[in-house]
Amino acid sequence: MAAESSRGEAATKPRYNVYAGSDIGYLKGVTFATKGFGNLNTVERLNKKMGIGCMSWGNDEETVIYAGCKGGDVIHHDTTTGLSKFVLMDQAEDDNLRDLCFHDNNLVTAFGNGSLYIHKIESDSEDSLVTTSKVDQRETLDDISHEKKDLLCMTHNKCGTYSHMIATGGNENPLRIWDMNQLSNNPLFSAKNVKHDWLSLRVPVWVTKAKFYTNSNKIVTGTGIGKVRMYDPSFQRRPVIDIQCQELEKYPITALDIRTNSDYQVFVGNTVGTLVSIDLRKKAVIKAFKGNKGGVTDIKFHSSYPVFAACSADRYVRCYDPDIKSSVLHSFYVNSSLNCILFSTHWEKEDYGNLVGEKFPTDKIEKVKQAVKMTHDLSDGEDDDVWNNMSVVQSKKRKVN
Repeated sequence: MAAESSRGEAATKPRYNVYAGSDIGYLKGVTFATKGFGNLNTVERLNKKMGIGCMSWGNDEETVIYAGCKGGDVIHHDTTTGLSKFVLMDQAEDDNLRDLCFHDNNLVTAFGNGSLYIHKIESDSEDSLVTTSKVDQRETLDDISHEKKDLLCMTHNKCGTYSHMIATGGNENPLRIWDMNQLSNNPLFSAKNVKHDWLSLRVPVWVTKAKFYTNSNKIVTGTGIGKVRMYDPSFQRRPVIDIQCQELEKYPITALDIRTNSDYQVFVGNTVGTLVSIDLRKKAVIKAFKGNKGGVTDIKFHSSYPVFAACSADRYVRCYDPDIKSSVLHSFYVNSSLNCILFSTHWEKEDYGNLVGEKFPTDKIEKVKQAVKMTHDLSDGEDDDVWNNMSVVQSKKRKVN
């Protein structure tokens, strides 16, 4: 077995804050306490087909990670025991595995040629899923794309009301929303292409990334021509917001996430290392984040703390504070080019302190969190009392000659 050297590994199994999938097949864990990383699996053959291109939590307790290899294999990793094994191998597809998600004991895998599979995962023992998990049923949806079958992304709506929804899109494969409980060739929603440009030329359909809103079926997408779009399936088939930012130019968007507790701040990265936050209300970039020397491949927000992580082709995981400054809080070099990351939400207060403590005193951490929470509350339209209590500033009238 080939093994890659790692730094920051302790004699006992550390608790990792961020998990990352490398381009040569290693699942890595990054811990803020030691400012290092560890390899969580071994790789027998180093090639691009073994590269981990997508990851998903396997339960709400975040004790299981499903990592999808580009060749179609799926790795099951137990974060409590540190054991990894393949649960799906040699799937009958000639194209790359693009994305996967897990919901209600169903593992959904999507391939570049447009095939979508649902695997029913059952366990003979509730104590250990690693040694007893198996695939005993597979429902197939062939030809979910009626055009070129070039699927590039899939996303799952994690909200309880809409948790049965998944969305797909790709190159000449428009955004579509599907019901996981009743798969058929008839999607719940199929987006309509935007109108022709100012030269009356057709705009290409090129969905590269997608993300559902929290507690909603609205969805934000990134495109291969640098545009950010927001769709409201209950309103119309065309996007209700279509943004082309100068900072993104026309490079493909390769990473996208919506800020936690905010429905209007979207963070995107592209193939040339640009990482920015976009305000959907202003339809403009509000901040650019520094540090990435290669294409940004994934962005993830923490569910509780005001921090997000991004990985890129330059082999770094970088953590940022979206409010205070645009430079990197901390960066972690992990020896391999990265494709995807997962944030562990089970942080202790010390974990956040280890991340931002060198930049901000520990006693100010709670103040920062409260300030950010207050900002989010005011932005949701709950600031009427604040405006009503403000005094009116009187200004003198200027004479007109």
